[in-house]
Amino acid sequence: IGPRGLGHRIGARDVAAPVVGYTTLRYGASGIEAACDARLRGDESRTPWQAVWDGMLHRAPVGHAVKLTLDAPLQIAAQQMLTGHVGAVVLVDAHTGAILALASSPTYDPATVAASWDALRDDPRAPLLNRATQGLAQPGTILETVIAGAALQAGVPLTLPQPLDAPLSMDGRTLACANVPQGETWQAALAAACPAPFVTLGSRLGEARLQAAFASWGLIAPLSLTLPSAAVDWPPSAVNLREESLGQGHLLVTPLHMAVVASVLGNDGVRPPLHLLAEPQAGCAPAHPFTTTVVSAEVASQLRRAWPSRDGIIGVPGTALAGPERTLTWFLGLNSRDVPRYAVAVMLENEADAGFAATVATRLLQQVQR
Repeated sequence: IGPRGLGHRIGARDVAAPVVGYTTLRYGASGIEAACDARLRGDESRTPWQAVWDGMLHRAPVGHAVKLTLDAPLQIAAQQMLTGHVGAVVLVDAHTGAILALASSPTYDPATVAASWDALRDDPRAPLLNRATQGLAQPGTILETVIAGAALQAGVPLTLPQPLDAPLSMDGRTLACANVPQGETWQAALAAACPAPFVTLGSRLGEARLQAAFASWGLIAPLSLTLPSAAVDWPPSAVNLREESLGQGHLLVTPLHMAVVASVLGNDGVRPPLHLLAEPQAGCAPAHPFTTTVVSAEVASQLRRAWPSRDGIIGVPGTALAGPERTLTWFLGLNSRDVPRYAVAVMLENEADAGFAATVATRLLQQVQR
């Protein structure tokens, strides 16, 4: 993104809107436009006295560029694939933590925000909401990787009652496996996104270990990313282990949170320092990314081996019930089981095509390796 007034340099304005944001005189600013306002204006190092003196001399401040980690072709591809859908995509370099694509749909044209503010504000699809970083939603069965990882790390037995594909009832609706499990192991249950076995695992873990797992995987705190991000305060006053283990309880996550989960598996159990700025830049809101070990490299490898392969990539699907008329489709993916480097999280709302989230993830992971 160039200095204020020079515009965006990633392509069409709307494909960068979820990250770059907008700036208006009447409605303020959002995204990087807000987070790096001082740098873009050239005010990051000016004292109040210098500002007054420059004003007296009619010297306008000189804005500076903000360099992001986004890969323009990947960002454009991610945003375009979401056209006509409601959801978000986050693509990450799991080794460095650099965010290569961060898309949210529906989006908007930053150049027309002021003129179309009322329509954007009142749109029930909430185009101004960055679903990737602030769209809190039930994780549903996509949480199973975290549950299995916590059990493996804690040495909790993963022998499961049969059958793995036993359906469960939740608020009058039925939860079932996304696919037919190929076997009777926890790996088969995870690969097929079967909910019933993870009720058992969650009960064995208990509230304290579940809370520790959610914290270490980074699911219950906003992620420091320069952009605003959302999280829920967990645990609630009363924990229902069944609902929480199913991802249908009080825990809500964003696609950014789930991109961290995939990144941990792609980085041998180490949570990478996710970031959007290519380098620390004066005049931008500070971010505090950090690296921490979540699970051992062996546990990360076990989880990767449990993720099924699809068109050269590995990944798991997930579904969640987010209300009587809202269903979420998730997909977490990595570019490779043996040489993982890139991680992706996709979340779609009320998606008619159950496989589309996997299609989006596969195309992006294939493109990033070319």
